[in-house]
Amino acid sequence: MKEITNEYGHLVGFVMKMGGTSDLALAILAGAELERILHRILETYLLPKSAKNINDLLSSNGSCGTFFSQIELAYRLGIISKEITHDLHIVRDIRNCFAHGVHEMSFASDQVKNKLSKLVISKEKSIHDSRLNELRKIFQDLVYDLTDSLNTINQSVRNKKKGQK
Repeated sequence: MKEITNEYGHLVGFVMKMGGTSDLALAILAGAELERILHRILETYLLPKSAKNINDLLSSNGSCGTFFSQIELAYRLGIISKEITHDLHIVRDIRNCFAHGVHEMSFASDQVKNKLSKLVISKEKSIHDSRLNELRKIFQDLVYDLTDSLNTINQSVRNKKKGQK
């Protein structure tokens, strides 16, 4: 399994190495880590808020405080590609299925399988015929790929910011 050694992949690396972690923990923690990285990218990219008494745009009660709105903002600013945007939304949807589902969820459930089948990176894979451990692996690989991509983007945004000063 690919190792994540950069400063942002600590939680994802930890969760991915936990062979016995539940599907619920994997989905929620992986989604939270990707959201955290995207939040950092946007914080770096955007100008600081205009006044101290104004709510932070990216805070949980700000107008761009949700994972959905931060994905869309990053895409519309040209920070992330359409493919990354698409797959981040899939991870967000899967996380929400696990977090808000009435029934116990797993990566083998039809609802999650249907979402995994829509991944940009998995067009050649047969999601619906996969076993649970294969579906978890597909999700883990997706999270690794997205983490690597977002960390590369974050470094690029930081370098551009440094060059502007």
